[in-house]
Amino acid sequence: MTAFEGKLKNATVSAQTEVIVHFADNQLLDFDSLEDAKAFLKFYRSSPTAKQNPGKLYALRLGQWSEAPG
Repeated sequence: MTAFEGKLKNATVSAQTEVIVHFADNQLLDFDSLEDAKAFLKFYRSSPTAKQNPGKLYALRLGQWSEAPG
């Protein structure tokens, strides 16, 4: 069951939490907090996969997924 939904560019994206990492291949991961997502991205960006499929951190704000620093 999806709890959170908002616009990300021109698409509607649904997630279980208000914090996501969205990847270039359109997959996403939900996180319980910005701190958890930032820790994941720090680890992920050290892998070779990150260059092929980069991820960006987003937080839901007023029905819009906004890129968060991370």
